[in-house]
Amino acid sequence: MAHEIHSFFEDAHNQQVITELLGHGLQIQAQGELGAEFAASTTLAGFLDKLHIPSVGPGGAQKLADKFGSLEAVMDADWLDMRQALPEKQANSVREFFALPENRQLAEASEKQLRDFGMHWQSEKKVVEGLPLSGETWVLTGKVELMSRDVAKEHLESLGAKVAGSVSAKTHCVVAGPGAGSKLTKANELGVKVMDEETFIAFLKKHGLNV
Repeated sequence: MAHEIHSFFEDAHNQQVITELLGHGLQIQAQGELGAEFAASTTLAGFLDKLHIPSVGPGGAQKLADKFGSLEAVMDADWLDMRQALPEKQANSVREFFALPENRQLAEASEKQLRDFGMHWQSEKKVVEGLPLSGETWVLTGKVELMSRDVAKEHLESLGAKVAGSVSAKTHCVVAGPGAGSKLTKANELGVKVMDEETFIAFLKKHGLNV
């Protein structure tokens, strides 16, 4: 289905017609079988389902949507986070699916097209107000020597941060311990803030955490 969405919106004539209709205040409504598919795809769960990820049906797609809240978070999820949402076979299938650049690019392009024409979902989880790291995405890389990685993640989440498994331009900060590799390299390339473990511990203490 993602291929059909992408092809439909890629057509220059379709783009022009839809833009003109929206400009005149017309609201697009789903009609017929294809229309119903489009309507289903305007929820994150529906969109993920229509990607036809092997072994992941509507139920698995809904679990992914509930757990991660956005397409980007699903694609960037690390193994531990994915296993919290899905059984091992399905979790492997999702990670293998988005490890292929062509699948990732198609999903991103299709989502953008839906957004551009006002047919998108609320793709971000509700931000917890009042927490110092609300709305921020952090990444842990390298060896965490002074605490377990799980504890470090829990501390960040308690401050409102989302902890992701990969670095992107939307990453707020990367905590880099000894042995940090490609994630640290990418953070430097993108100009993402990097924090060593000692600075990270001081940061947590500054925010009242007992570490």
